[in-house]
Amino acid sequence: MPVYFVQAGEGGPIKIGFARDVPSRLGKMRVDCPIPLTLLAVAEGDASYESRLHQQFEGHLQRGEWFAPAPELLALVATLPKPEPPRRKMKSGAHPLRLYRCDRGLTLQELARMVGVTHATISRIEEQRLRPNLGLVIRLSNATDGEVSIEQIVRWGATANRLTPAAPQPAQGGVS
Repeated sequence: MPVYFVQAGEGGPIKIGFARDVPSRLGKMRVDCPIPLTLLAVAEGDASYESRLHQQFEGHLQRGEWFAPAPELLALVATLPKPEPPRRKMKSGAHPLRLYRCDRGLTLQELARMVGVTHATISRIEEQRLRPNLGLVIRLSNATDGEVSIEQIVRWGATANRLTPAAPQPAQGGVS
């Protein structure tokens, strides 16, 4: 069973944990954590290896299994292989945002926080139940560092032919 190293935010504390299924464990952690979590490394080991690491870095313990990102801990992590993002099976024709998220192991909540919307909004965009306005399209593209382009987001809905622009609404209240 692997020992994993997960960092909270950029430069935040690092959790040294042990799990049979690291992707599932990380997914559960992401649901409960208000900040993005990054899987830094996974090492082969057992519970005793995890305990030895906890003892080795006990001077940097912050809480539970979370440790300050001390230079010696970061040096150890740097010697371990970088984990590949989990690849999930996608139907052909999946929305580019969903492909991007899944390739990087991002949850709906994490992408939503990055662009300042709810996870339900991201879900509706990916399922073609909502066409984002131009401002949101730009924020989505920026959140992916341009890996999902503005054009891809805009064209995807149009080529899927499920979305149509909203019709202008007549003025209300009798004001002419």
